[in-house]
Formats: sequence, C-alpha cells, structure tokens
Amino acid sequence: MRRLHRLLVCTTIVSIAAMVFGMTAASAQGVRPSMVHPRSKLVLSVFRGEQADPGSLEKQVTLTCNPDGGTHPLPHKACNALRAVHGHIAALPGNPGICPFIFAPVTATAKGTWRGHLVTFQKTFPNSCVLHRATTPVFDF
Repeated sequence: MRRLHRLLVCTTIVSIAAMVFGMTAASAQGVRPSMVHPRSKLVLSVFRGEQADPGSLEKQVTLTCNPDGGTHPLPHKACNALRAVHGHIAALPGNPGICPFIFAPVTATAKGTWRGHLVTFQKTFPNSCVLHRATTPVFDF
C-alpha cells in the first residue's frame, strides 16, 4: 500500500513539474501556451490574364507564418495582415487609393494551410494596381 502511495505521489510531482517546465519554457520565449499556433504555409501566385494557367505565371512566392519567413519579401507584414483576418485573404482591408482605368487582368491565387486549415483563394483583378490595393501587403511581391 505504501509503495502504491509513493508511486502515485511521485507520478503527480513529475506531472506537475512537466507542466510548470512547459509553461516556463514558453514564458521564457515570450509566448503563452495559449498563443502557440501551428505553422502556416502558403504559395502565393500572380498570373497574367483571367485564368491561373501555368504558362501565364508572372510571380510566385512562399509565405510561412509561425515563424514568419519564406521567399516573400515582407513576411512579417504579410503574416500580421493575415493574422488580423484569421487567414481569410478575401477579408483583407486593403489600401484604398486610385488606380488607372487600364484593363490588364491579373489573377491571384493562394494555396496551402493557415493554422492547420486548408486555404484555397483565387480572384481576378482588373489590373495589378487593383490587386495590390485590395490585398496589400500579402500580394506585395
């Protein structure tokens, strides 16, 4: 009986120590355990025209968040913008402004995962100025 009691006490102490150590390690990095999210990775592409055909690919980058990186030139800004809209590219507030009335359509796509959820985005814009105004800073590359 005493052996069982000691085993139970030791197991409880080890479990509590593991929890405290986990919280301490996260706090030392400036991250609370509730703030940790799965890594997100998106492939962002811009195509000439109204279709996302491989032959019309103009630009393509990768964007990773948590940690922020990839081949995107502004990964931190792009990840913060996506965090603000919970990964919904269509919900980006954009940057209002004036664009020329030139019809030179471009199609933007995003494929990958955001915090463990599948992301598929495709939208055609009248020109690249409108694309950048609507999706800044995510498609600023």
